Amino acid sequence: DSFFNAKTKTWTNVQQPEGCTEPLPRAFCQFIMTPINQLMRAIMDDQKDKYEKMMGTLGIVLKGDDKSLTGKPLMKRTMQIWINAADTLLSMIVTKLPSPKQ
Repeated sequence: DSFFNAKTKTWTNVQQPEGCTEPLPRAFCQFIMTPINQLMRAIMDDQKDKYEKMMGTLGIVLKGDDKSLTGKPLMKRTMQIWINAADTLLSMIVTKLPSPKQ
């Protein structure tokens, strides 16, 4: 596991390095899961100003009828734009699947 110490701006493999009073969150949780969770929670709680600001920062642009979506349909559309599963899956297949020639 990797951890990021925001106070010292350093990466470490120790969850609670010397000088820290609290354990550090895992880097995956801190930089990947927490932002996704915050965006999804803001959408589901209908905090429009918060999720619009986050979507602007992430480069997620809603077009046409997508702008009128709320709740779960908005969350689904946001994830389709932001983390396109089809492109991600294709990329994973290309890089990880062994060649049939071998």
